[in-house]
Amino acid sequence: MKCSFFMALVLVQAGHPALANPSAKVPLCAGLTIVTAISQTEGDYESIKTVESIGAGGVQLRYSSEAPVHDFAGAPTRLQKLELSRLVRLEDLQDSHLYLQQYQTNLPNEIPGTTAIGTSRAVLTELATLGKTKLGLFELPPPLPGAH
Repeated sequence: MKCSFFMALVLVQAGHPALANPSAKVPLCAGLTIVTAISQTEGDYESIKTVESIGAGGVQLRYSSEAPVHDFAGAPTRLQKLELSRLVRLEDLQDSHLYLQQYQTNLPNEIPGTTAIGTSRAVLTELATLGKTKLGLFELPPPLPGAH
């Protein structure tokens, strides 16, 4: 099955039926693509996360971006291209209350206990049934210059 999903803004502008029907679901499948717009002091950019495959070990994601960065204070802005991968375990997609939304060169491919492109089923179920949940987010320091 081929599927793709782009920013909700695009769906809103297109009057997508999934937004008119709150019970509509976006399937998690190979090829699913999520584009996120990021605004930061150095300049705006987009990141692209794509589901490459789903297997017994989990969901393999590919991340890419070209973000403006400064190597040091006062340095000119340059574009830093990132292409990374991450494996999100199936059990974490079910039960995790930790969402690691950042992608960096100093992070391992697999980070047990976290989700990466959205929250877990448990978080969504608690929100729907209890109206509240616990969710941990991360604010990681950037990797050191030249570290890979």
